Amino acid sequence: MVDPTLRPDYHDGVPFSIPLASLLTITVVSAVRTVIHEMAHKLAAAQFGVYGRISFGRRLFFIVAQTDVTGLWALPRRKRAVPLIAGILIDAAIAAILVILQLFLGHDPILRVAVFLNLGGIVAQTAVYMRTDLYALFLALTNSKNLWELKGAVFRTLVRRANPHDEDLIGEATPQQLFWARAYLLLYIPGVTIAFSYYFGFTLRATIRVIELALSAIPTGGLAAVGGVIALLVILVPMGFGLTGAARSAIAAIRRAVRPGPRAQTA
Repeated sequence: MVDPTLRPDYHDGVPFSIPLASLLTITVVSAVRTVIHEMAHKLAAAQFGVYGRISFGRRLFFIVAQTDVTGLWALPRRKRAVPLIAGILIDAAIAAILVILQLFLGHDPILRVAVFLNLGGIVAQTAVYMRTDLYALFLALTNSKNLWELKGAVFRTLVRRANPHDEDLIGEATPQQLFWARAYLLLYIPGVTIAFSYYFGFTLRATIRVIELALSAIPTGGLAAVGGVIALLVILVPMGFGLTGAARSAIAAIRRAVRPGPRAQTA
């Protein structure tokens, strides 16, 4: 019989009564989970002679880790699938192992946080509008190499703001590629809308609350003050990079829409 107490719950995101202790715990566990996730991609690709490079990037407002496995495009499509979803597979495996461990060790808060974050990471990969692992798998299954750019070209054509580069992309695309670009656009527009609503309606408000708690802990001195400073750094640094990058991308997109660029001259 399934034990309902082993199921992840949103309370697992706040494992301790001290908010800053919960934040720091989640940060450390998230960092470890991220390294394992990206190494899974790297090792799965390496078996085919593709040696990916782990770096940091941005998805909308979020700073993320990513593994460049572009070399997989040289392989047949059926061989690309496992390296592309290796991170999801390892997340699921770890979550399952930790749930089983709780049967023997009891409901340890750290184990529950790890299960919560691993399952949350899997769910986040369904956000294909942010070029997640499932987005990469979507590319492989549809054999679309420039889906992201083609999607933008299709959208700007629909709103009559296409530039010469967009026209070239659409002219060179096959009917199948255009079909998948339109299908992806139907996922992208509502997905970004939901992401903005979630970020400003929930994430940003929760972040402001944690910042208030961190600031209130600093004047008390001692370990609480140190924890408050660390919490502020953990929150504000990636948040600042994410929002700055998102603002730059938005400004660039508006400029392209308002003033379509001139067609490049060829010799």
